[in-house]
This record gives sequence, C-alpha cells and structure tokens, in this order.
Amino acid sequence: MTLSFPLAGIDSYNRTFVTSRVSHYLVDAEIGRGGMGVVYSAHDTRLGRVVAIKMPPPETAADPDRHRRFIQDARAASALNHPHIVTIYEIDEDQGTTFIAMDLVDGTPLDSLIAAGGCRFRLQLSSSPRQGTETRGEAV
Repeated sequence: MTLSFPLAGIDSYNRTFVTSRVSHYLVDAEIGRGGMGVVYSAHDTRLGRVVAIKMPPPETAADPDRHRRFIQDARAASALNHPHIVTIYEIDEDQGTTFIAMDLVDGTPLDSLIAAGGCRFRLQLSSSPRQGTETRGEAV
C-alpha cells in the first residue's frame, strides 16, 4: 500500500503520503474531502481504467459503528444501477485500511455549484398503470 494511514503515524487524511498505491490502484491526486472521507483519483492497474478511491478519515476507521456505516453506505450504493448514481467497483482493505473503489465522474464538485449560487433540482412524478408511480430527480 502506498497511500496509508494510520500506519506509523502517517495520516493521509491530512495529506501526508508514504506511497501512491492502494492495493492495485496507483493514486494520482486528492480530488475531494468531507466528513465521510478523502477521495483520490487513481488508476486501476488490473483493468486499465481511471477510478475514484474513497478512504475514511482516521476517526471513522477507529470507531466500529462509523466504520460499519461507511461499508453499509457503499453496499447500498453498489446495489443501485442508475445513471445519476456512481458505480461502486469494490470495497476492500489494504494493510488494515478500508477503501471504496468507484467510477470517477467528471464534472463540477457539488460544493463549487453551491458556492456559485446553488444547484436547482427538478423532481418529476410519472405514473403508468402497469408500472405504478415513479419519482425521478435530476439536477438542472
């Protein structure tokens, strides 16, 4: 593992790097961070594709309940198949650190959209006698 924490006092959540590899992913750069972790762009060396790697902050890794929720959220997202939901490729662990590998989606980060005046969201309700009622939302 090239990007690691909390091994040997290294804390990738605070941007300290030992290496640039997590499992079989070569980490390129940090692309986001928040309460649920740090997200990096990376290259999948097995399948030759660009991915996003999400790693929980140290306090999540140390708290069994938060760690369980981190994995539960990834499992819930992986069960969905929708163009507006990121595809989860795997949940794994490398040297004691759990990570999620997912599709890397190009676009403007949500915090940038909000800072620039918000992000409008349109909700549509469609009804079909055979399919029942369906709710769809999309950013506009």
